[in-house]
Amino acid sequence: GMGGPGGMGGPGGMGGHGGMGALGGMGGSDSVAGPEEPCFSADGLRADCDSIARITRLDYSQLVLSDFGLPLQEQTFDWEITGIRTEDNFAGFDGWAYIKADMTVNGMAHDALSPQPLSYLQYGVPYGHHDAAFEAVRMHGILCGKYFAQKDVSIFFYVMSPDTEVCRSCMEDILRNSRLSFDGSQVSEAPAPRDSGRNP
Repeated sequence: GMGGPGGMGGPGGMGGHGGMGALGGMGGSDSVAGPEEPCFSADGLRADCDSIARITRLDYSQLVLSDFGLPLQEQTFDWEITGIRTEDNFAGFDGWAYIKADMTVNGMAHDALSPQPLSYLQYGVPYGHHDAAFEAVRMHGILCGKYFAQKDVSIFFYVMSPDTEVCRSCMEDILRNSRLSFDGSQVSEAPAPRDSGRNP
C-alpha cells in the first residue's frame, strides 16, 4: 500500500491509497477470491470484476481500517464500475485489465490511538479531534490487473483517492512505470514498452 499526499488530514482523512498485490493459483484465484472464483479466465483475457474487487476490499478493510480499530461489521465498501478496457504498455507488458470505479468507503480520519498501530508508520498519526471517526466518503479508484500464466500468478496495481487527479497521476506517473521480476529476473512475456501517446 502507499499513502498519498495529506496522509490522514485530507478529505475524508485520506489523500490517496494504492498498492500492488500478487495472487497465486490458477487464473489468479487464491484464498481472497476462492479457487472457484478466479480473477481471470483460464486464457487470462477476461477479468472477473467482482472477484478483483475483493482484493482491493481485503487490503483496505482488513489491512488498513481494521488495523486502525474499525470492526469489519462497521465498515462500508460499496463500488460501481465506471469503465473497463484492455490496457497496453503498463509496467512493461500489454494486455492488462484497466478498471475504473467510484466507491463509498470509510475515510481514515479518527482520533489517534494509543498504543499506535503499525499502520501509522505508513499513513502518519492522525491529528485533531474527529466527531465522526471513519465517516463514509466518496472515492475514485483505478486498478490494473494481469494474469501471468508462466508463474500462475495475478498482479494488481491500484490507487484510490477522493481526488481523480491523484488517481490519474499515481497510476500514470508511478505505477505504470513499475517493472516486474520473479526470482530476481525481469519477466519477459511481452515486448518492451513503447510510447502509446495514450491519455487516461
